[in-house]
Amino acid sequence: MVRRLLLVLTVMMLGSCNQKIVPPGAGQFRPTINAALAPLQSAVPDAQGTPRPVAASRDAQGVQSDFVESLVLVRPSSQSDLDAFLSRYGGTVLRDDTIPEPPPSLGITLTADQRGPKEYLVRINLSKVDVANFTTNATAAGLTGILEFSSQNGLQTLAAVADAVATGFDASPDYVSRPKRSRTNNLNDSLMRCDRIVPFPVELRGG
Repeated sequence: MVRRLLLVLTVMMLGSCNQKIVPPGAGQFRPTINAALAPLQSAVPDAQGTPRPVAASRDAQGVQSDFVESLVLVRPSSQSDLDAFLSRYGGTVLRDDTIPEPPPSLGITLTADQRGPKEYLVRINLSKVDVANFTTNATAAGLTGILEFSSQNGLQTLAAVADAVATGFDASPDYVSRPKRSRTNNLNDSLMRCDRIVPFPVELRGG
């Protein structure tokens, strides 16, 4: 009886040693809506003073990031690249980062190329976003686990960013607050940072 009990305990111990410890966020990437999740601000005004709704995302480690729904920051390599982005997502440029001509008193001379826009804030048409590809794009980036969103529009916005990156565009969400970094499986670490989004998968520097 004792020998049998020892044998059972030995088998159980060996089995437990062979079990893999699954870290938080492990498993297949799955975006989901959590109605209890809320951004710090429900809306922020744009340059014209029009309120723009804000969404939140939260990863398996509890890292939350707030961003403006339907808005994407795009850094095109050319005018044709920008036109392709606008066409793909039904986008409208709201503003860019054009540098005004400095006053002569400063003694600074900038070329037209130096002053020209490098980044555009674009409002996209969420109805043109194929959310079905979100999991594919995120999985290809090496993302795992559940990523919660406060709204469907927020999910569609980040799905559009992920699609844009997978397509080859340089784009990122319009963050309201700088997201905190997580050691593993943070969407912002694996796909994007506040000031730039790069081809994935990569380990991103702190934003």
